[in-house]
Amino acid sequence: MLFNSTIRCIIFYLLMTNFFVNSNDIFDMFNNVKDQVAEKVDYASTKVKEKVQKHVFNVVF
Repeated sequence: MLFNSTIRCIIFYLLMTNFFVNSNDIFDMFNNVKDQVAEKVDYASTKVKEKVQKHVFNVVF
């Protein structure tokens, strides 16, 4: 009995998701997140590189 209601809920959820959000919206959403993560990783790596260069400069000179 519980299994049948669970399956019904899953099917209902999938149908409603398909109705309200089409696949292009989901694809765009993941692309936007990927772009934001790439920007943050690039920013962080640049900051780390700057700090390492500053530290090496202070140690050498």
